[in-house]
Amino acid sequence: MIYNYTVEKMRNERSGSEFFVAMSKSLRGCVGQGATSTEAIAELEENERVWLETAKEFGVPIPAVPER
Repeated sequence: MIYNYTVEKMRNERSGSEFFVAMSKSLRGCVGQGATSTEAIAELEENERVWLETAKEFGVPIPAVPER
């Protein structure tokens, strides 16, 4: 994972099921979802890669990588 992210536990009010959503703090709209936080983060990592490839392809500005 290159960019910072947050993970939230969500609940579907209709079904009562719970799941996790990992959201990039830098890449607009880049998220991952899973039954566990680990699954959500893994999906976010893959989506981050695709987001960056697509941004390069279409000339979308890519945010600077935050210092750690």
